[in-house]
Amino acid sequence: MNIRTLRRSACRSGAVLATTLAFATAGLALAPAAQAMDLTVETGSLSFSGDTGDWVTGGNSYAYSTAAQDRLGVYGSTDNGLVRVSVNAADGAWWTLDLAAPSGTPLAPGTYTGATASGSNGPTEPGLSLSGNGKGCSTLTGSFTVQDVEFGPQGYVQKLDATYEQHCSGAEAALRGEVHIAN
Repeated sequence: MNIRTLRRSACRSGAVLATTLAFATAGLALAPAAQAMDLTVETGSLSFSGDTGDWVTGGNSYAYSTAAQDRLGVYGSTDNGLVRVSVNAADGAWWTLDLAAPSGTPLAPGTYTGATASGSNGPTEPGLSLSGNGKGCSTLTGSFTVQDVEFGPQGYVQKLDATYEQHCSGAEAALRGEVHIAN
């Protein structure tokens, strides 16, 4: 291999490396800033019960708490106004509760009426969903009241106190519950 071939090869390698670094750096610059946190709940509870005929609860009552060694997690984003509470219970049960303000609005204390299924709610509708153990609503209506909510840096949920009511698929039977989170 002569010196000219070595130089050409080194130049090509340098150009490839420079291009790769440029794209990687540009990708980092375009990536959105972290705006949400998914954390283990320090102290909290999630409880709910359903009327006879409620699809999700089967008319039963459920209560979970960190004091009972149930694992609760909370995800929050001040950008989209969503708080998600997850339960991985000591008995193997799992549940997820979503409370979402209308699009572009941070979740704040107040009553949210006309809620539809979180994730498919319209831009002016709040979102709500309690599902778990293989049961959930494909469509729903409901409401929730946030008594207190506090966000820390990057959507970290410091505190949440709320009550909610959910009706699956237009049914009269309701599921009602409350959530309390302190971090």
